[in-house]
Amino acid sequence: SKHVWLDQTSLKRLAAEYSQSFKSKGDDDTGWGEEIHFVGKEELTVQYLLALDAINFCFWPSEGQWEYADVSGALKQAVQSDEEVLSAVRLSKITEQELRALLGGKDMPNMQDRARLLREVGTGLLTNYGGSAAKMVRSCDRSAANLVRAMITAFPGFQDVAQ
Repeated sequence: SKHVWLDQTSLKRLAAEYSQSFKSKGDDDTGWGEEIHFVGKEELTVQYLLALDAINFCFWPSEGQWEYADVSGALKQAVQSDEEVLSAVRLSKITEQELRALLGGKDMPNMQDRARLLREVGTGLLTNYGGSAAKMVRSCDRSAANLVRAMITAFPGFQDVAQ
């Protein structure tokens, strides 16, 4: 970006503060929260995380509205009920109505866009990685930069850019 930069000193200070905050609450440094996230077999966990990331946009916490924990928890429940619910084949064909059902029958903003992005994820996984998000991650040789490149190539919806 031409107009954004990170103050490395402040970033390190903030990271240390957050780490200390987690430790003082008895949490680990990850802040993961298995109560709202699916954790299971590697293949399924990575598929869950990719689907969650694809629909995790454009909503803000407010009374009675969707929050991140609601979305992640609804997807977690869906995966626990049906391990194939986030398969690339099913994602590549998901409709707005199917997404609503996946989220426990509740509406959330931009359902049409969220369903489109999940179809894009399913199609991208089928086309490039044999349907496996874990295969995509493994192909990146433990490099975050490679993973970002792989994701924005396979899933154009992840190209978070402003004009």
